[in-house]
Amino acid sequence: MTVTLTVLGGSSPATPVLLDALRRSQRAGRLGEIEVRLHGRNVARLQGIAAYATRLLAREARAAGATAPRLHVVPAESLADAFAGATDILCMVRPGGMLGRAADEAIAREAGSPADEGLGVGGLACYLRGREVIAGLALAASRHAPRANYLQMSGPLGLNVELTRRAFGERAFGVCELPLTTAAKLARAVAPSGGGWCAHHHAGLNHQSWLYAFRDADGNDVTTRVLDAIPASTPLGVDTAAIRDAGAVPVQYLRLYLHTEREVAAQRHAESRGHTLDRWSRRIEDALRSGEAGDAAVEQLLAERRIDWFDEAIVPVLVALHGGRARAMPLNVPAGDSLPGARRDAIVEVDCEVSQSGVVARSVPALPAAPAALTCRLIDYERAVLSLPADAGETRLAEVLASHPLAPHRGLRDVARALAGVAAERVALT
Repeated sequence: MTVTLTVLGGSSPATPVLLDALRRSQRAGRLGEIEVRLHGRNVARLQGIAAYATRLLAREARAAGATAPRLHVVPAESLADAFAGATDILCMVRPGGMLGRAADEAIAREAGSPADEGLGVGGLACYLRGREVIAGLALAASRHAPRANYLQMSGPLGLNVELTRRAFGERAFGVCELPLTTAAKLARAVAPSGGGWCAHHHAGLNHQSWLYAFRDADGNDVTTRVLDAIPASTPLGVDTAAIRDAGAVPVQYLRLYLHTEREVAAQRHAESRGHTLDRWSRRIEDALRSGEAGDAAVEQLLAERRIDWFDEAIVPVLVALHGGRARAMPLNVPAGDSLPGARRDAIVEVDCEVSQSGVVARSVPALPAAPAALTCRLIDYERAVLSLPADAGETRLAEVLASHPLAPHRGLRDVARALAGVAAERVALT
């Protein structure tokens, strides 16, 4: 079966990395023929990426001297063209671009709150700016490709998965590599002290989730052994003492909750991530304009940034959905009966089984007390955000934001005024 993959946000400078990941999966025999349809608002960069990919594929074919499954890259001018016949849709749009992200981060910084594109103040700003675009794309997909799998990657992920499912349907789910890469980092960290394990569970919200209930080959709980083996200095982004107190291993973004003052201080004099990535994106666009003469520069620029979510998450999901062996991995789906204590309609990041039949959430044990309490609070916050009308005023925005653990301690009304301004922005669907 040919996979026809529609990429929304296909003019992202990260798109060549996606294409490379797909190609390597084909070479390994995990995927067959693939047609990739790129759709994005930056038409010039979109065409440059398609031309760059075509050149690389041609060079690879000449060098390999052997046949391989076909990978065809097509820039789609309209959404109808992009969606026609799609088996899978990958949404990685960023309404407002990197400068929008920088503006969201600035609102949080000015209020003395941690600045992040998907959490707290920045996450709410990102959602308000992009919700019409996210819902509009999903609605268009429902008209042109209702049987496709819809892989959502646009942040804030939990909120956008809910918007997507409302417009598209049950075949939409959220994908993130962080649970798997965190598990790999943890395994390397505890190996020298004999803290290995054979299985564990994962639950929480996207970028706010936990690894827990570690077991050995015989099914015995070895959580204490794993946590005790974590060294004082780790790449996990959270102090070891905080991990042990929680009784579970957090993904790195939970450092914003567990070490808030430290994170705010670290961000105070650093360049915003949005501005850094905007400059990087523009350099890639400049190199693409040079055609073949700029290919080496594009490769060098792509190597400057860690972009592992395609290899670690997107491609494995596609392989499992299209005939590969069923795979267990955390995805963002409605909780249903999977997570004790969570609202059934909440979008949670939880262990799932992925196969040709689709995505099914697995039942997991209850989270330890502190992670469970934080997760429930964040779920309530997200339900409040989803209830915000299009014309929500400053008072209502302030009330909703105040329920978030990272809400600023000062100037809440000023933040709400800035958020109202973001909500009033009109980002074009195409």
